[in-house]
Amino acid sequence: MLMNSELQVLEKKCWFRLFKKDWKPTPVKQPKIQKDFAKQSVIHRLSAVFRYSVLSVEYWVSPGGKLREWFRFNAVTALFIGLPAMLIIPIITFLLTQFAAWTIAIAKTLLLIPAAVLSFIGIISGVWTVRSVFRK
Repeated sequence: MLMNSELQVLEKKCWFRLFKKDWKPTPVKQPKIQKDFAKQSVIHRLSAVFRYSVLSVEYWVSPGGKLREWFRFNAVTALFIGLPAMLIIPIITFLLTQFAAWTIAIAKTLLLIPAAVLSFIGIISGVWTVRSVFRK
């Protein structure tokens, strides 16, 4: 159990207040077999047996409804975190990929500039040398 001082520290935190505000477990009713169970088709009886089994296990584990509320709270939290992540992460990945591609392209271009400048200087000096040789 939490001590009184620990509980006061937790109650000051925002996430705990949100958690406490939304935490409203409702008792689970004991599952019962449907009245027209024997008249149903095989598929409907199979699904009713499966439903009854799952509800019986839930009632056995947590008759107060805390397990169901825990699943609901975690599902809402997963959607709250997961949906934005699924929408934003692909966009960020695309932008980073494009940034990497542009960086590589710019780096290759910048590597070609000194070679082009040196080639241009070589051509100019070659033309100047040939011109000065033929002038005399």
